[in-house]
Amino acid sequence: QLTVDQYWEIFSAKRLSTGRWHESSYYLYDSMYRNHIKDEFGFVKLKNLDRNGYEVFIAEKLKKHTRHTVHTINSSFMAILNDAVKNGNLAGNRLKGVYIGESAIPANNKKITLEQFKEWMDKANEIMPKKFYALTYMTIFGLRRGEVFGLRPMDVTKNEHGRAVLKLKDSRSNRTLNGKGGLKTKDSERYVCLDDVGTDYIDYLIDEADRIKRSLGIIKEQKKDYLSINEKGLLINPNQMNKHFGLVSEAIGIHV
Repeated sequence: QLTVDQYWEIFSAKRLSTGRWHESSYYLYDSMYRNHIKDEFGFVKLKNLDRNGYEVFIAEKLKKHTRHTVHTINSSFMAILNDAVKNGNLAGNRLKGVYIGESAIPANNKKITLEQFKEWMDKANEIMPKKFYALTYMTIFGLRRGEVFGLRPMDVTKNEHGRAVLKLKDSRSNRTLNGKGGLKTKDSERYVCLDDVGTDYIDYLIDEADRIKRSLGIIKEQKKDYLSINEKGLLINPNQMNKHFGLVSEAIGIHV
């Protein structure tokens, strides 16, 4: 008798409470649900979901979105319904395995050549403030944006060659400005060794943060001592990275 809306609330609350989702994951899935699923199916009882209607829904989505986006919408909905089946709220998932055809919207080409990447980095080095270029440089080693902004002095050591080794254990996003105390999953925790240039930049970030804290008389607890602070000693919003990326992309005509 539960509606899709009612089960979404149960499903999402359970994922948060069991630690399978961080708060940032919740906002991502909640946005997907509200933008694509809620209006069409939120009021429908689980037992009344109709496969024919869902096939039409998928076909309509393919007219407005890329196949990848529609695939993601479908996967999100199936996760909710499969959970309802496992927990005995639904006898079976009648929508499972619906065919997803081709989209009228072509997928974005996100690939660039190595030469274009080097051009973009050169332009970034030219126009970005040094602090943001140093943070940007960390991303070429596979760090997510939130992981870059979650770096602390306690996460940085040096190997026998004098190169910095990062222990990734925390993350900061626009919704978790004060840190999450962990990454997306336990498997995301890892060590990353930087090159000589990256080592110079992480040393610079540590020195800059120390300078600012000393000048303002700030003493931070080790676990909250993030390197990404501004001249006022306040944490930099990770969304600022997007702004600087956009300025570089616009200046050179290559989107990264």
